[in-house]
Amino acid sequence: MNGFLSAGRRSLIPAILIILEILILVFNNWHCPITKIAAKYTDDRRPNFDIYLPQLLAEYNVRIYIFLIPLEILIISVKLIF
Repeated sequence: MNGFLSAGRRSLIPAILIILEILILVFNNWHCPITKIAAKYTDDRRPNFDIYLPQLLAEYNVRIYIFLIPLEILIISVKLIF
């Protein structure tokens, strides 16, 4: 069954988005650029002031993503190969 995009091309789209996300974070010193916008509207600077996460999770979200992003890339790579 031929779909609009082959499985390889469908896997390429999330891979490109993940790489783009990594590049944005790297060029912003591992900070989300939207945080600067949110900071204009509040004096609150707790780790979760700009996202809907519990404070403990928000405090360590970069460390969590450092683990999850390579895992996502590995999953996409396996799907492309097999």
